[in-house]
Amino acid sequence: MCRKCHVASAPAARHLVQRAILEQTVFIERKNLSEAGMGYDVHITRKEDWSDEQGPSISREEWLGYVETDKSMRLDREAVVENAQGEAFSVQDETLAVWTEWGGREEGKNEAWMWLGHGNVMAKNPDEAMLRKMFLIADAMAGKLQGDDGEVYNSIGEIDREDRGNKAWWKFW
Repeated sequence: MCRKCHVASAPAARHLVQRAILEQTVFIERKNLSEAGMGYDVHITRKEDWSDEQGPSISREEWLGYVETDKSMRLDREAVVENAQGEAFSVQDETLAVWTEWGGREEGKNEAWMWLGHGNVMAKNPDEAMLRKMFLIADAMAGKLQGDDGEVYNSIGEIDREDRGNKAWWKFW
């Protein structure tokens, strides 16, 4: 079972492998391993909280339809990255897309990947530019942009001030 996503169904093994590889590849490319600790997901969601099992979801068809209409997005279906030791990591997912206009992009090395999982569109360790892009996608899909800890991001990639006041005290840690 994935401790982060609580996936316990038949595709759990595939999910764990995908999650581990994506965490390693994007994490290696965007963060210094000695400084960062763990990866952090940000979610485009329609649910009250991205981790809720019930609630309005983004369907596979909706996500793929969005990617097809957004000229700055490309459906890759596979992420392949080499780490500093020359080891290649690969994840295949039919919903895996890349934002081709991201400023930090290096073809095949450092990509702004997004994918659909559990009714949410996700990205690993997004920077401010990617958060702004994800907000635009969330807006177009009638959703919101929410981090792993439940914080909601606004159109400029910052935590929404109104959201801070609504957060329960125990979610600050």
